[in-house]
Amino acid sequence: MSDDEKEIPKWVKDSKEHLESIIPKVEAIKKEGQAEIKRGLEKVGEANDLLSEVNYLSQVLTQPHEPQFWNDEIVTISGSWMANRIEALDRGLDGILGLAKEEGNLSAGYHQRFMNALPSTDSDAGTAIYLGAGIERRFTIIEPTYSAVLFDFEPKRITSRDALFQDLKSILEPMGKKYVAMLDGSEKALLMDTPDSQSQAAHSMRDCFQQLLEQLAPSKVVKSQPWFQTTDGAPGGISRRSRLRYMLYESGENVDDQTIQQLDDVTEIAKNSLDLCIARAHEHDPSLTKEEVQLVFDQGRNALLNVLKLYNSFRAGRS
Repeated sequence: MSDDEKEIPKWVKDSKEHLESIIPKVEAIKKEGQAEIKRGLEKVGEANDLLSEVNYLSQVLTQPHEPQFWNDEIVTISGSWMANRIEALDRGLDGILGLAKEEGNLSAGYHQRFMNALPSTDSDAGTAIYLGAGIERRFTIIEPTYSAVLFDFEPKRITSRDALFQDLKSILEPMGKKYVAMLDGSEKALLMDTPDSQSQAAHSMRDCFQQLLEQLAPSKVVKSQPWFQTTDGAPGGISRRSRLRYMLYESGENVDDQTIQQLDDVTEIAKNSLDLCIARAHEHDPSLTKEEVQLVFDQGRNALLNVLKLYNSFRAGRS
């Protein structure tokens, strides 16, 4: 040891060693802080998108229509379905916020649970948005002086119609060419813009939905499940809810009834909307516009996309 080194006090050397140890710890804290910021921004982004849609629905419901327009038959039917999904969205957000109280921290694990739960609101919010926009389109027909909110403030998911189509097409491709053909056929028929083509297009979309559920949850297989019970009035005694349960959980016991109910509800509303569209087209309802039909299609496509995304997610978890 040199004379110079002997002259350096021990406390200096000890302090240097401690500082060298402290630096990576501070860097770790900084890294965690940056991760928290990123997680926070992700939450803010999701919240902003949802808030924008909620604000749109609020504007739809606060327009000064006369009672006879609010009580129009088509508005009333769609409005009842929309109210159902808004209520479901409210309940769903209560459950998501309950995660925060349950965890009580900002850990990455909690954040992942939180972010995984948020997409569960998408089917409810999406269905409500398409129904709300459909109601607005109806108002422009029965109340010609009305200028729809969506003309100035069109929700992002409605303007992203092509993206919805492509997302659904991509997820359908591995499931069979016929489903892609049915999707393409429904779009081509819609573009023809005649009452017959509108009915044909709606039939194609509805059949695509039904046949796909029957392929992913075959009747024979569903009936063989230990939990299966015959449903009176359902085709073949098999309810759509039973098919959805098999798609997500197969023979499993750890079933989330709320998830199944949510998918069953949005699927039922999509089917009812398509059926209403078909009936109006068959009756050559002159007030049925291409824009209304388009919104019904996108509502059905959004519902099917959400079902298939969840199906793929559960299937990946089982593999």
